[in-house]
Amino acid sequence: MKTIVIYSSKTGFTLKYAKKLSEELNGELINVKDIKKRTRDFSHFNKTVKVNPGQLIVFACGLTSRDDQIKIQEIKKANHLETTPFYYFTGGVDYSQLGFASKSLLKMICNSIKKDPQGDQMMAARLEKSGDYTDLDLLKEMIEQIKNK
Repeated sequence: MKTIVIYSSKTGFTLKYAKKLSEELNGELINVKDIKKRTRDFSHFNKTVKVNPGQLIVFACGLTSRDDQIKIQEIKKANHLETTPFYYFTGGVDYSQLGFASKSLLKMICNSIKKDPQGDQMMAARLEKSGDYTDLDLLKEMIEQIKNK
């Protein structure tokens, strides 16, 4: 069975994981923008691309802590991935790759978190400036699961 790694990356951090994953699995790397029919979530994508649900494994990356299972479950639910193997990896922030609106929004979120004594101060620190928090070693478990399918 051929492995296909389909990704979407605005600032390059997801691409970093996707490249490593495709190299380790000797798979094909495809940007989701190259898929003609775009969909809103993975349930529609799955129907469009005709992927056997038992063969689909999904990962996402962002600045949420990998320990924050509540937020990770929210991500899964929002994308209809409750029954799909799902991995979450820490990404990064690259303000040079973002437009004015995205930069402004992230700065507002950062300031809001910093003002809240109950806020996630690690998230605030990561949002203050560009930074790469990727850890490609986190892919090991996912790669093993794929190889064992």
